[in-house]
Amino acid sequence: MATDPAENGGIAMHGDVGYPLAQVEKLEFPEPAQIKSTPDLIVSGKAAEALAQLDAALRYYDSFRDAPGSYWGELTLLKCNALLSLGRVAEVDALAQQLSRATTDPELALGARAMSAAVLTNKGEYARAIEIFDGVLKDAIRGDTPAIASIYKGRSHLALKQWEPALLSFLMVPVFYPEARALMPPSLLGAGRAYFQLDDFEHAKTTLNDLIKA
Repeated sequence: MATDPAENGGIAMHGDVGYPLAQVEKLEFPEPAQIKSTPDLIVSGKAAEALAQLDAALRYYDSFRDAPGSYWGELTLLKCNALLSLGRVAEVDALAQQLSRATTDPELALGARAMSAAVLTNKGEYARAIEIFDGVLKDAIRGDTPAIASIYKGRSHLALKQWEPALLSFLMVPVFYPEARALMPPSLLGAGRAYFQLDDFEHAKTTLNDLIKA
């Protein structure tokens, strides 16, 4: 529904007019503050607080999840990241599947695939996860999706004792996706572990010291 001005016998009036959602090109929602604030909370170890803020925003956007211009999908991906930080893997899987079914945005669909593959990494299905991450990294260009895929691909390689591919995956984040602030610490930790397994102790020490400072 939208309020439109109308003329009735020379008297200015306002009335509610309904528009089918299919005819709406875009709704101009203000960007939720949680888009910028929650990554910093996750970095500082306050993922539970970030989750509470995201849930508040998602309650508002739940009625507009299919609307063009809605931030429901972006907020859902942020919630998945917060849940991963808290180790609540089963909830991530359910939420990623819900997003995959609901969205028509190809970038959000790729984000949902990356989150589902991260769940596979946590379940020990490393080879299958790596295959999905390779597909995501080939096509994803927006948001934290490539960074998530790089980190969990790196963890899958670590679990398979594939040290060099693991290191390359973790280093993708600081090199190509430095704006993904919430994902920088796990990428540094993974790189430090990979350097250690490659007996490159100087780089391992430097990377882990950078992580401590951050």
